[in-house]
Amino acid sequence: MAFVAYVGTGSRRGHRPAYQGSKTQQDSAIARSMVSPNGPDLGTEETRVPVPGNGSDRLIRDKPYVERRQVSVHGRLLDPDGAPCTSIAVLLTFMTGEGYSRSGIEVLPDDDGRFHFEGSIGLDFTLLRIEARHPSLVALRRGFLLEPGASNLDTGDLCLARGGHVRGQVLWAVAPSDRAAWYVLIFPEEASSPGSPGESLPRCEIDASGFFEAALVPAGVVSISLVHPLLGLVDQVHGTIENDGFLQPILESMGPDPSSCVVIAVESPTALGEVQVLVRLNDGSSVPAVRGGDGLFCFGPVDEPCRALITRGDGLSIEREGLAPGSLNKVALLPENEIDESESE
Repeated sequence: MAFVAYVGTGSRRGHRPAYQGSKTQQDSAIARSMVSPNGPDLGTEETRVPVPGNGSDRLIRDKPYVERRQVSVHGRLLDPDGAPCTSIAVLLTFMTGEGYSRSGIEVLPDDDGRFHFEGSIGLDFTLLRIEARHPSLVALRRGFLLEPGASNLDTGDLCLARGGHVRGQVLWAVAPSDRAAWYVLIFPEEASSPGSPGESLPRCEIDASGFFEAALVPAGVVSISLVHPLLGLVDQVHGTIENDGFLQPILESMGPDPSSCVVIAVESPTALGEVQVLVRLNDGSSVPAVRGGDGLFCFGPVDEPCRALITRGDGLSIEREGLAPGSLNKVALLPENEIDESESE
C-alpha cells in the first residue's frame, strides 16, 4: 500500500476589490464620462439611495468631489526593435489605492510613437495603470504613482516585448486515467503594477505525451504549477525566462492515480493542526490520511469505498462512510462544537 502527500497551497489568484454598490451604481459609474475644457473629468459621481420594496435605487443628486486636480501624462510606445509603435492604442486607467477605477481612456500614439493625455481627476485617484496589447507581442502593463496636486507624469519609453517560450513535460509515477483533467498554470511573479495584482496566463493543456507549452511569456521569474481539480496544486517549479528565450521545466506527480484516491477537504474556523483524519479500510485496519495543502487530507490507492474518522482537537469526531475512490469529500467543522457534513463530489 503506497501513500503520498500532495502538498501545496493552490494556484495564486489575484483580486482587485470590486466597486461596492448596486448594479445600477456600477453601470452608472462605468458609463459616466463628463467632459471638462481640458479633457475627461474623472472627479464626479452620482449618489443613489435604495427605494424600499422593489430593490431598485434612484438618483438624488450629482455630487462632485470637493477637490480635483489636473494631471498630464505623456510618453512613447516602442516595439521590441525600438521603432515607434503607432498601430495600437495606449489604455490609461486611473485608480484609487483601494483598487476602484474609472473606465479606461484610450490614447492613440502619433507617428513618433508619442502619446499624451491631459485632464481633471479626483484627488482619490493616486495610481495610473498603462496598458498596450499587441496580437503578436507580450501585453504591456505598467503602474505609476501619481504625485500629489497637479501631476505631470513622463512615463519615458514603454517598450513592447516578444517574451519567451515555455515548453515543458509532466512525468507521472502512475499513468493517470483522467489525463484531460490535469493542466498547467504559468504565473509571472514580476512586473505587477500598483493596484493591479498579477494574473496567471491562460491554462496550458497537456498532450498525450505529457508535453505542454506557452508563448508570449513575460520575461522574468515565473512559477509553473501542475494542477488537478481533485488534488489542487500537485507540483510547482520556478524559473527565469528571457525575451526570445526558452524554458523547459519538468513537473512531476509521484502519487497514485487520483481516480484511486480518496480526498477529504476539511474546513474549520480553528487551526487545522488540531484536526486528524483516520481512514478505516474494509479489512479492519486503520491508516491516517496524509495532510496536504489547503486543508486536504489524501489517502490512496484504494479500490473500494472506505470510511474515515475526522477528529477535532476538542475530542469531537464524526465518521463518514462510503468514500469512493476518485471522490472529493467536504467536511465543515463549525464553531460551538458542531460538525456539518456536505456532499461528496
